[in-house]
Amino acid sequence: MAHTSSNRPADADPTQLTAFAQEFRGALMLEALVAACAVISYADARSSLIERWRMLEVLAEDPLLASLPKAALAEEWATHRQAFTANPAAARDAALRQVARLAPEPHKARMVLDACIRIVNADQTAGSAELQALRAIAAALKL
Repeated sequence: MAHTSSNRPADADPTQLTAFAQEFRGALMLEALVAACAVISYADARSSLIERWRMLEVLAEDPLLASLPKAALAEEWATHRQAFTANPAAARDAALRQVARLAPEPHKARMVLDACIRIVNADQTAGSAELQALRAIAAALKL
């Protein structure tokens, strides 16, 4: 899926895209992305299989997001899964604080929000809890 933005090079130039993707491999981007996905996935108190599959599809389909290390993504997701299982309210607050750390970088923040929107639409029924979670993520990202 091609994205168009003045902050991102055209997908037509793979060398430019590869260089640009290096910027997205940092821990901050990875942590914010997974935290936001967890907030969305657990918005209705449970993470459905289709939401988790859609999260993986979103990451695989986007050339920039696909450049994130898979093992680190899995480890970060496991941390959030444990936190949401133990104390959902505290886990949500902590995840939104992680998301907010990305707010000073609007092009990265927009990518995270776009990924969340695609995940919300994964099961074809965006519930009120998921929409509220999406609004909380957008607010944390200052978008």
